[in-house]
Amino acid sequence: MRPIPAIYEYAAALLGVTPWAASRDAELLYRAHAAAFQRFGHASVVTRRKRTSRPC
Repeated sequence: MRPIPAIYEYAAALLGVTPWAASRDAELLYRAHAAAFQRFGHASVVTRRKRTSRPC
């Protein structure tokens, strides 16, 4: 699988809204990401590094 950057800003832009507006409305967020998937066909996998605790 090739890595794909998160496209939150692009998803919102496809609907003509800001990322802030899309993030506060579940239906709008869904529609934005559905539109992004139709446009880009990306794998919706986001990973992050595991946090490790450090002794103080």
